[in-house]
Amino acid sequence: MQLNPIKITSAVDNIINIIDDVYRLIEKKEDYIAFIIIAIGIEFLGAFYDDKEFTDFSQSEIRFCNGLKNLFKNNWYKQNQSFLFKSFRGPLIHQYRIGSGILLTSNCKNGASIEEHLKTMDNDRVFVLEGFFEDFKDAADKFRNSIKGYHSLNPQKTNMPKYMGIYSTQSTIKGNSDFSLTATNNNVVIKNNTKPKRKSK
Repeated sequence: MQLNPIKITSAVDNIINIIDDVYRLIEKKEDYIAFIIIAIGIEFLGAFYDDKEFTDFSQSEIRFCNGLKNLFKNNWYKQNQSFLFKSFRGPLIHQYRIGSGILLTSNCKNGASIEEHLKTMDNDRVFVLEGFFEDFKDAADKFRNSIKGYHSLNPQKTNMPKYMGIYSTQSTIKGNSDFSLTATNNNVVIKNNTKPKRKSK
């Protein structure tokens, strides 16, 4: 068996990968994992607003907050950066749980209305997955537009090749998000050089 790599070659390509993963999780009603991927995606976007290496330690809160502050339209996110890191991002990624003051729900699995996103219920802030995902996609689109022309972001990060290397024997992977259609004309293709084995009779 021969393994062949998928190469994610730019910041935009990696964001497309994140968005497509969330789409697939919503389709499968895996809402909790989708929240985790979005949290990681926010931190990834925020990493472009500092001059440190991706591998530098103790940057998670700064980068998560930078993602909210610089790219999210709704001021509520900007005004509650620290709260979101401590009650959403931190416990969700490190302990697979949500912190106090937040309720997670979804339309795909729980039938929640997207209109309920960011409303309060018994002093807790309601996060509806699909509403949160729309806000994240808007933030990703803003980032994509900001790096098209002149920008003050670190080009060594925005143009950095090989964010991710996935090895597979499948034949083709094609993005299913609207964002991917606007961000790139290239599909990610994996060549399969293995020949199927003939079954013994």
